[in-house]
Order: sequence, then structure tokens, then C-alpha cells
Amino acid sequence: MNVIYSLFIDFLDDTLAASLVILVVIAIHAILQKVISARVRYLLWLLVIIRMLLPVIPDSPLSMFHVLQFGEGIKSALTGQAADTAPLPNLQAAAPSNQGLGSDSDPQSGTPGTGDSINAGHLQQADGQAPGGRHSSAAGIYSPWLKAAATIWFGGAVFLFLNGLGIMSRQLRGRKRLRRVTDPRTITVLEDALNRFGVKRKIPLYTGSRVKSPFLSGVFRPWIYVPELALQELTSPQLLHILAHELAHYKRRDTLWNLLGSAAAAIHWPNPLSWLGLHKMKTDRELACDAYVLDVLGEEEAAAYGLTLVEFLKQFSKGRTDREVLYFFGSQHRQQITRRVSMIRSFKKGSYRISAAAVLLLILLSVVTLTNASGDSKTDNTAVNDDLINLHKNRNYNRLDRAVEEAGFAFQAPSVLPPDFILERAYLAVTLPEAAAATASSEDNEIDQVTLYYERYDGDTHTGQFSLEAYKDSSVEQIYTAVELEESSSGDGGPPLPVDRKPTTIGGINTIHVNVHVNQYVQKLFYIWERDRIVYKLYIGSGTLSQQEIASLIASIKYPDEQMKRSFVNKKLFNVDVIDVKDLRMAADIMDFVPKFPMEVSGLAMHTATLTTSSEFSYPLDGQGMSETVFRTGYFNPDAEETEGLKRFNFLQMQNQGLYETFKEEGQVFFYRIDGEKFAVPLTVAHVNGQEVLVTEPYKIDGELSKPTEPDFLSYFWQDEGIIYKVGFTGVPALEDQRTIVSSFMEVPAADIDKLAAAAAQTH
Repeated sequence: MNVIYSLFIDFLDDTLAASLVILVVIAIHAILQKVISARVRYLLWLLVIIRMLLPVIPDSPLSMFHVLQFGEGIKSALTGQAADTAPLPNLQAAAPSNQGLGSDSDPQSGTPGTGDSINAGHLQQADGQAPGGRHSSAAGIYSPWLKAAATIWFGGAVFLFLNGLGIMSRQLRGRKRLRRVTDPRTITVLEDALNRFGVKRKIPLYTGSRVKSPFLSGVFRPWIYVPELALQELTSPQLLHILAHELAHYKRRDTLWNLLGSAAAAIHWPNPLSWLGLHKMKTDRELACDAYVLDVLGEEEAAAYGLTLVEFLKQFSKGRTDREVLYFFGSQHRQQITRRVSMIRSFKKGSYRISAAAVLLLILLSVVTLTNASGDSKTDNTAVNDDLINLHKNRNYNRLDRAVEEAGFAFQAPSVLPPDFILERAYLAVTLPEAAAATASSEDNEIDQVTLYYERYDGDTHTGQFSLEAYKDSSVEQIYTAVELEESSSGDGGPPLPVDRKPTTIGGINTIHVNVHVNQYVQKLFYIWERDRIVYKLYIGSGTLSQQEIASLIASIKYPDEQMKRSFVNKKLFNVDVIDVKDLRMAADIMDFVPKFPMEVSGLAMHTATLTTSSEFSYPLDGQGMSETVFRTGYFNPDAEETEGLKRFNFLQMQNQGLYETFKEEGQVFFYRIDGEKFAVPLTVAHVNGQEVLVTEPYKIDGELSKPTEPDFLSYFWQDEGIIYKVGFTGVPALEDQRTIVSSFMEVPAADIDKLAAAAAQTH
């Protein structure tokens, strides 16, 4: 259901944007009604249909939504939550190594992480709420009214789509009951009309008594219907007018646009402006079709064509009509009839053609209405600080959009990747390279470096890599000097490695090409350049890409648009830092429950929070569960070495799915060893505050492979309302301390994300 709720949030955003476009088109019609032709009026409505149906809208600095201050913030205003809470697919596979990220090793899992701990006492929520609540469901992500509205909207859209399919099915069945016209006079008139409109395909003509008005049906295999009575009583010129009208619909692809308009109506059905716009579009469609007929038949046919329209109204236009077909006389509303007759009377040869001024108007409106306010502008990239954990700014993201939001400065990224490459992670840091730091002007604790890591795999085998680093407040020479200092060292005490430097223009960008000769087989390639006062360093792993692929890669680098932000998501990365409110919302959405998020223990702040793989919780049962998501928070006591207090512990949460019951039944839990194998640790049943828990014996991090000098570990497990929890201690604290910490975690309620957001906003 979360997918439906997220789609509804996107719908709210899209339908509000479409409403504004509809109002703009109505205003243009009112202002320029005596200037623009019927054809141009109709083309303006097609912009509305496109806006209503496009799943991804490109960004543009020329978008009218800049002026209207409309964009992602609308979602927040309507839903009361961050705009990026759309659910992501479940992440899969084990977390790759995070070497070089400056993270501490997590002793509970044996994998690089950030799991630290602090002295424990009594737990408190960030808003000061005392412990005592129970686990809550995912209701904290979407409000009840939004869930109800989303369900109604989705149900209505499904009903309208099914109704449309039913209408199309009835038309196909109804066609089988019609009779193919073979009358020589009628066929001669049809062939004349086909020739006049330059239609080479044979469009069949059917007749019958079921419907009283002619129509065109079929998007891919069109056919025309004319009622039997009309064929008998209309003269050949009148029949030509009717067939010409239906062929005009065919030439103008009106059946396709009619179908798309029906789809737009089904999606945007709660929006009254969408129905108003579609109604006006259909009216202008008939006017444009009449104008096309007269443009083909000639101005001298205008009076006769108008008389055919009026005569047909008197004799034949009665009875039920279907929504999906295009009728010669689709409406009997007096005002619409008057408009059509008035246009026909005043028609002048050539008025159907589009003037240069009209083309410019359509292009301008396309640019300002079919784009969103540019979120990738290099001057519009200041993130709102809603950090929950303030100890460090360095962070890992598995999504390009979050990296763009949190970087604090605009940077460019590849829009097209070489085959089989994915964005592995985005790493944001506050420390410039040593060579660049001397003249850096960035404020302290401000992110000034973004590194995008891209990887290629063949199954589980790593086959290639490259990275793109963006530096704020630096220069090409500073970054080159840092590369030269770092890469020229052989690392084994031998002579410096040869480093070649030469200016190169590649992909239209003037770069410094740096080639480091590691040995006769291995070379490291770097490309360094500056754009918009941001310095970029592209690193290509040896043998990873050809020169042509490198050129294509660099040529594709640009400021990320909305499509790029949504496309580059690594569904396999599980060491994703949870730093701010948006991260916490995303974590809750992925796990399908709101986690507990105690930010203080005896006045000491939470040190880390991470979305990670279930391998950090335990060895997966029967080889399953590697794709399950774990939310881990770490607590660290920096003074533990000087005291006898707790050194560190982690708190982990995930969907239970029978884990706790299996642990209890087997009386043991399996953990990962450093070699990837599992080792068993016995469990005993105990009780804390009346709640059953499973407690391990003290164990080493890698079982029998661990050194005797390595610290012991101890873990507690319990389950509540479908969630299994784990507290893992580094070192074995006193029993009283163990029970106090576990009891406090049991009692703390699920996070109130809205309160956390408000508290973070007030703090910053």
C-alpha cells in the first residue's frame, strides 16, 4: 500500500501543476481569442494532456513554476512530510566494503561500519518523552487522511480505466454486428474523400442502425461508421462532408489524443479543473477538425458544409453516444453548435495553417509548462539542515538525489553510464585534500567534497570501477598536486612511480590527463578539470573503459535533473547513513515500520545510525534473509578506556519473520566469521521487566578464528509486534548495566518523526 500512498503524493503534485497549466491555457484563449486559430487553440490543450500524463518532467530554469514557487515543497505542504518519502524497492545483497570512509569497524558484525557506543543509563527520546510507549506501525509515515484519500483516488482511477476498457471492448463487439458498406455510390464518395486528404490506407466503412451519428473509431486500425438512414437520405456532397470530417480526425490523430485524454481523466479524476480542461479541449478539437475539412475542401465549401452540419442536427443527431469515439456531431449544446457554425461562416483559406508567431507561442509554452522548476541550478542547492546526528557531516548515500540535496553545493554527474555500471554510493565529506586545504575558504563542518563511486559486476565478480570527485573552493592545480603526491609513491619503499601529465580536450571539456604507471600492465588514469568554479577529478580503474567510453562518459556529465536523481539508486548498498529526518523517513519506508530512535543515553548522544544488511544481525537462516533490512544505531563512550563503564553497544531492529522463534527453538544463534562462514553461539532464556529475552553466552567476534586478546561480545534478543530487536555489547558489562540498557530500549516508543523534524528545525 505504501506504493499507492507514494503515487498519490506524486499525483497531488502533478495535478496541481496540471491545474496551473490549464488555467494558463484558458487565460491565453480568453486574451487571444480573436488572434489564435482553432487549430492553435486545440494544440494548446495537447500541452495540458502531456503535462497530465508525463511520468517524469524535466527541469528547466525557464519553467513557469520558478515564478510560482511551485515544486517539491508542494508535497511537503500537502502531506505534512518531506517530499522524498516515496518508497524505494527493498535493497538486496550484502553491503560492499566501505574502506577509506573513515568509519570505525563494527565489532558486532565484522564488517566495516560505524557502530560505536557510549555509557548507558536511562534512555530518552529527542522530544523529552519518557519511555513507556510500545512499538507503532508505519502509520507515522503517512497520515490517516492521506491513506484514505489515496485509496479512494486509486480505486476511482482503476474503475475508470476498467470502464474505458469495457467501452473499447463493447465497440469491438458492436463492430461485428455492423454491416460493411459496399454500395457503389458511397464507396465512390469515400474514395474521393480519401484522395482529397491524401490517405493511402484503405479505411473500412460500416453502417447500421445502432447509433444515430457517424463516428471514427480505432487507434491503430481505424474504421468509420455512418448510420444507415444517413446513407439513404444524404446527398453525395453531404456524405462527402461527413466522411471528410471523420478523415480529418484520422489525419490529425484525434483518436490517439482522445484515448490519452481519457487516460488523463482517469488519473486526474478528483480534479475538477482537469474535467473542465478536457471538455474545452474536445470543443476546440471539433472546431479545429472543421477548419481542417474546409482547408482541404476549399473555402467555397464553407456554406454547404455548415448547412450539412445544421441539417444533420435536425434529422440524425439523436440517441446515446459512447465516450471513446469521435462523432461528426459530438455535442448538442447550443453554445458549441453556435461556435462551430460561426467558425465555418468566417473561415478563410489558409487559416488552418500555423503561423510563425503561433509556432513561437507553442514552443514558449512548452518550455514553461512542460518543465519543473530546476532543482539542479548551481545557485539553488542549499539544503535545509534537519540533521538529527550532529557529530559528523561525512556520510554515505545510495541515491544520487540525496547526495544532491545534502551536498550544499551544485555538482555535476554522468547522465549516461557505460554498460553494466551502477552508482555504488555517493560519499559526502568535509575535508579537502591536504594540498587543497591550505587555500580552501569553506567554513568548518561544511561539506566541500562529493565522491561518486561507480562499479561494474559480473554476478558477484567485480570487473571495473571509476569515480568522480567534485571539490568546492579548490583549483585544478591543487587537485593535481594532491594526485601527484598520493599516486607517485610506490607504497613499498621503491622509487616513485612515473606520473605523466598532459592537457587534453575530451568530450568537449579541457582537462588535465594524468597517467600513473603502476607497472607495465597497470595504469591509473585521471582527468581533472574545472567547471562553474567546481573542480572535478575522474578516476578510471586500469583497463576499465576504452577511450571512446571515457569520451562518452565525460561528454554526458551535467547537473543532475529530476530523471537522473530518480534513476541512480543502488538497491544493493546497505551501509546507508541515517543522518537527518529525510533519511529516517526513508528508512521507515523501506523497512515498513517506524523504528525506535533513542538519540540519548544518560545524556550522551547517539553516535551513528545506519541502514544495513541482515548479516549484521545474524547469519541468515537457510541462506535466506540477506536482502532483509536492518536499522542499526550505535552508542559509544569515548571515556571507556579510562573507566570501567560500558565501552560500546549497538541497537538493531528488523522485521521478525520467525527469527526469534527459530533462535529460541534451536537454543543458539549463528553469526558471521571473517571468512564468511558461520559459527554458533548458545542462547539462554531470561526475562527483563517481565519480557522474555534470549541472551547469548560471551563470544568472540570471529568465533574460534578470533585472537584471545580480542574483546568478548554479548547480545540480547527480543521481539515485539512483529519486530525483532537486538542489543549487542562490546565487552561484557555488569548484569545490572545489561538489564538497565535492555529495559530502556524495550520501553522507548517508536520514533515520532514529525516531532523529530520539528525539533531539528528549531535547533538549526
